[in-house]
Amino acid sequence: MTPTMGSLKNNGVIAKTGDASKVVARENVNYDKLRIFARNVAEFFELPKDTPFIEGGHAAQLFDFSSRSMCKSPCKILEVKHAPAQLMVSVVGDALLEPFWPEGLGVNRGFLSCYDMCYCLTEWFSTGQIEKKNHKKFMKTAEKLFNINRCLSAHTKMETLRENHALFSLDPNTRYLKWKHGS
Repeated sequence: MTPTMGSLKNNGVIAKTGDASKVVARENVNYDKLRIFARNVAEFFELPKDTPFIEGGHAAQLFDFSSRSMCKSPCKILEVKHAPAQLMVSVVGDALLEPFWPEGLGVNRGFLSCYDMCYCLTEWFSTGQIEKKNHKKFMKTAEKLFNINRCLSAHTKMETLRENHALFSLDPNTRYLKWKHGS
């Protein structure tokens, strides 16, 4: 759940409100009060009163998800001057697009971004190298797939993804409704 700062302050969980990263700082959080707050939330959602807490580093915590990070580009093609060698560097999963965890899209986007990059590799690097004249086409393909994945949310999944997940393959046409064959 996502409590408000006011609710946390009123329940004694945090000492000060303000910048989210400072609010969740260890010295601003009363962990005993957080535990009581978490217990009240659990009871509200009708979990049994004797449900044990997880102890240690995975215990009830506060964290800041007021901002998200994402890459500007899903990949780069690096070349060695005066040599035919190339290296394609790609970012996939949470490193490509930090998920907004309440939507539960992290692993979904992670798998999709892996499929996307594997598709790009098989399409463009089938000979082990991409011709200089095709760099822009390759990057455009990777960017289009990245933008489709980036726009995926709980609200847009019905107009973004095909329903039968069992048929998903490297071919983006099997996954994305907004992908036209050969786009």
